[in-house]
Amino acid sequence: MAAMMRSRSLAPAAAMIATAFLRAPAPAAQPAPALAAGQPKPLVLSIADAMALAIRNNIQARLARAGTIGAKGRVLQAASALLPQVTASAFQNRQYKFNLDAEGFNLIKFPGASLPAALGPYNIFDARAQITQNLFDLSAWNRTWQSEAARKAMDLDLRLAEDNVAAAAAIAYVEVLRAARDLDAARADLELAESLLKLARDKYEAGTAASIDVTRADNQRAQNKMRLIDAEVANNESAIRLKHVLGIPIATPLTLSDSLDFKTESLPAVSTAVARGLARRLEIKIADERVKADEHGVRVAQFQRLPTLTAHGDYGWSGNTPSQNVIPTGSAGINLAMPLFAGGRIFGDVLVAKQALEEEKSRLDDIFLQVEQDVRSSWDESRAAVERVSAAVTARKLSKDEVALARDRYRAGVGDNIEVITAQTSLSEAEAQELSALARYHDSRVSFAQALGAIRDFKY
Repeated sequence: MAAMMRSRSLAPAAAMIATAFLRAPAPAAQPAPALAAGQPKPLVLSIADAMALAIRNNIQARLARAGTIGAKGRVLQAASALLPQVTASAFQNRQYKFNLDAEGFNLIKFPGASLPAALGPYNIFDARAQITQNLFDLSAWNRTWQSEAARKAMDLDLRLAEDNVAAAAAIAYVEVLRAARDLDAARADLELAESLLKLARDKYEAGTAASIDVTRADNQRAQNKMRLIDAEVANNESAIRLKHVLGIPIATPLTLSDSLDFKTESLPAVSTAVARGLARRLEIKIADERVKADEHGVRVAQFQRLPTLTAHGDYGWSGNTPSQNVIPTGSAGINLAMPLFAGGRIFGDVLVAKQALEEEKSRLDDIFLQVEQDVRSSWDESRAAVERVSAAVTARKLSKDEVALARDRYRAGVGDNIEVITAQTSLSEAEAQELSALARYHDSRVSFAQALGAIRDFKY
């Protein structure tokens, strides 16, 4: 579908639902139901069922759900710099020799006493808990907000990925309906060709037709036989593609409950449609969250120039062993740090962050244009699709009447069967055009709903 294959505004895509800061991970995709013996269970699906199944099972939606888990983890990583860091440690050490002279103790003069050149052996034991708390670090705060904005964008990416696979499932569903109708038409054409061949043979045996009429009719039957084979292959391939989009075993028997019917719908004014698209499209919301994330990214870089204030403390027990000369010890303090010269690194970080922000703003501006283009194009296609179906239905009815008239003329002995075969060929083409018009009509409905950001509200 055109709307799915466009630029990043309709992408992946990256593909992610804004919720609470510490939202639980999305549930894993459920496997398709299967019989106890291991054979896939037959499924009866409406187009709404197919869209829901694709959202649950399709690989793109599943990858997007996995991406939201990683985004949540990155928020927690960034927020950890603002929370207390508590560690515990303990060690027991055996000091065999300690060189006092090498440490400068020989320069210290003690009246009436002299120090040995070395001490040891002796034991050292220490066990304590340490805590550090970041009191002031604007760069760390903005890094957390940047990660949170990125997480919201990833959640929206998940929703976009689900919308895209839902639209893909709807398009694949319509294609299966079209292929099934085309297969029925090919069978009907073959039956008609066989009846015309029988008529030509009967007239030839009765002496009222030439042998070339039989040859023409037989050739037409062979061509319709080849068309039937092609239609059978196309029908099977479309069913396989649908099952792939749905994320179910290819061997699963499928029965589609909806049909390829024509249902006229009134379109809103194009200006109203554009306004709805701009208000609802997830691509705009995603780009807006990414702009917010990059704005925080610029502040992260700029605030590296500011001082940081950190408090620290520790408390524990020191001695020779856990049971010898053990006394409680501890310390507390505050550390103030400020970069004076970083060799241009901070200035470079600011420039890189500003570049990322300007690029994201440019993408957001382009997405607004892309959304309006999508809405206007799909609106035009939806309007034209209605007229196209109406014209194709009329052409098919006229071609059917032409076949009936040509058969009557041939049966009455007026001319050869060239008119009949020509009329039958025209009927086959008209039927194919009608099926194509019906499929394009339903495709345009799906595309229009997706362009408005309302694919989940799509009603077949």
